[in-house]
Amino acid sequence: MKIAIDAHAAEKEGEGNCTYIRHLLLALAGLDQENQYIFYAINSSHPFYRNFANHPNIKIKSLWFSSPLIRIPLILAFRTLLDRPDILHVQYIAPPVFSGRLVTTIHDLGFLHHPETFHPLMAFRSRLLMRRTAAKSAAIITGSYFSRDDIASLYGLNKEVIKVIPYGVSERFSPHLPWKETEAVLARYGLKTPYFLTVGRLNPRKNLDSLLRAFALLKKQRGLPHFLVIVGKRDYRSGELFHLVGELGLEKEVVFPGLVEERDLPYVYRAADLFVFPSLFEGFGLPVLEAMKSGLPVITSDSSSLAEIASGAALVINPVKSEQLGQAILKVVVDSDLRRKLIQQSLKRAEQFTWQATARQTLEVYQWVIDQR
Repeated sequence: MKIAIDAHAAEKEGEGNCTYIRHLLLALAGLDQENQYIFYAINSSHPFYRNFANHPNIKIKSLWFSSPLIRIPLILAFRTLLDRPDILHVQYIAPPVFSGRLVTTIHDLGFLHHPETFHPLMAFRSRLLMRRTAAKSAAIITGSYFSRDDIASLYGLNKEVIKVIPYGVSERFSPHLPWKETEAVLARYGLKTPYFLTVGRLNPRKNLDSLLRAFALLKKQRGLPHFLVIVGKRDYRSGELFHLVGELGLEKEVVFPGLVEERDLPYVYRAADLFVFPSLFEGFGLPVLEAMKSGLPVITSDSSSLAEIASGAALVINPVKSEQLGQAILKVVVDSDLRRKLIQQSLKRAEQFTWQATARQTLEVYQWVIDQR
């Protein structure tokens, strides 16, 4: 097979789409030396693509334009018509015309459930184009059964074409990383222990305002010594979050290190006492797995896919109830038996997810699509 993959998201560190496509491409390269691959990049000289220099079955081709309004409908379409792949694999949106059978990864339909957390133009574009892409897809890949059912229901699709392939978690995350190296990373980002951690773009969908209110209540009522570290780059309406920190008087207790580099992130997890992820809506929730792989007790939402991914290995709460979230945090802090149990369950749960398995199942979907033809 000749397999073309839109890889441009690999150049956008700090986003879930980036983590997904980077690890999928790396795992495919390690797994498959027989099929021919074309990875479509924006900038083919980006450092990430050096990982494939010694893979003769992989070619990196540049699309040049970063704007999706030009890159997807024009340049990507033209490239596929020239290259004639058997499979074209994209995330979310495909060009209106293309060569090959279409495989689309749709992580979630958050823009339909929580449009207020997306820039209006982005929400409009997604509503306009994603349904069409889904209808044209020979197969859709998503990370959870929740997302499969949601996509099938909202787009009126047969579940048979929607393949659930859980995502993986990097071996870089570990509870056993050297403390000396960990301290060096913490110093670089201005972080002090002890702290609670959350990771994700600073977007209202992550429900960080609820976390901040719960944290403020704990500081006031219990005087906990912890900081709250919120890792992630700014996103739509993130200014509201900084305003709330000031309103709650938490300027000295809440730390925003911004985007933490991929190589440093495991050390930031390693030093945390607790991971909290009260997101309102997720198609998978990669940070939950990263925290589990790091041996952290995890608190997350009972909404969307998160309870499915946690699968009994985390405390799940109603994300919109700050008091319930605060009680859960306090419970993990004071109950050493519960904390130890959650850590054991986290490590065991994380073992079930590897990028090698994700790549292998993705290859099976490619073959299934060709066989259906």
